[in-house]
Amino acid sequence: AFVVSGRRLITNAHCVFCETSVRARRRGSPKKFTAKVITINQQSDLAMLTVEDNSFWDNLEELDFDQVPELQENVVVAGYPAGGDSISVTKGVVSRVDLRDYGHGSFLLTIQIDAAINAGNSGGPAFNKNDKVVGVARAHLKNAQNIGYIIPLPVIKHFIATFDKYQEQHQGLCGIGFRVQYAENDHLRAKLRMRAEHTGVLVTTVSKTGPEHGVLEVGDVVMEADGVKIADDGTIPFRGSSWSEERISFLHQFNHKDRGDAVNLEILRQGQVTPIQYEAGMIPALVPSMHGYDCRPSYFVCGGLVFVPLTTRFLTDYYGSEWRRRGPA
Repeated sequence: AFVVSGRRLITNAHCVFCETSVRARRRGSPKKFTAKVITINQQSDLAMLTVEDNSFWDNLEELDFDQVPELQENVVVAGYPAGGDSISVTKGVVSRVDLRDYGHGSFLLTIQIDAAINAGNSGGPAFNKNDKVVGVARAHLKNAQNIGYIIPLPVIKHFIATFDKYQEQHQGLCGIGFRVQYAENDHLRAKLRMRAEHTGVLVTTVSKTGPEHGVLEVGDVVMEADGVKIADDGTIPFRGSSWSEERISFLHQFNHKDRGDAVNLEILRQGQVTPIQYEAGMIPALVPSMHGYDCRPSYFVCGGLVFVPLTTRFLTDYYGSEWRRRGPA
């Protein structure tokens, strides 16, 4: 963990979920202080802690953040990975900036680095050459070499801002309630009456519980999101750099919306370009996905049978990753 404004600590959610006791220790000090989790977001894998003992904060300075680093920019990761008790510092470069599955139904911006990240690094800061935090160490890719992931500033900033605004102990993220198909096939484009200058993605399903219900329709082509043009492969420009223009999934345009924020789309409906607007919101799952992460899993035994709540976690454990296809209707 590391210090941010307001006498708070930032770490990973997977480090403290279902905690019974959390201890924080300053570097170079043998004393452990009792810490309290004040907010957690499983979807972005971030948690915020505080320590009530004032002596813990003596001469501690909050760290400053910096923007998403460029490709091949040097980064330094600090933490306490397996193999020792003292702080460990590893160095590498930014290998990739892309969206990646965080679990719990979230697909968020991620920085891939080649600095070593191992068990125990989670929640530690990653610094750039200016000694500013550019991410939070999160995970590494198993059965691969030198592939680690850190959570970048846009995700961290949204997490902190959401707590400052709502003061909620358990946070969530706004999402999109529709699925799409890429519009790269010439025959599909012709059927959708897309002209040569038109690009976008085809809406294939719209969730009845999502904020887009009643606004988007199956068969619409989403061409722009908040003024950003969507390519036929579902990507948008991320930023200009010396490595030419980087592109990431259009989902990035929706990931950092707050509840009630306006979402402005330009769509192609039956050959006509139409602007639409709706309010961003969280999507209530018909089958809960978070049960058991922030509470004790519940069950009931009757006549030798064990009954448990229906959750996506249970379906995944029982039917595997293809539970949507293999599971019960």
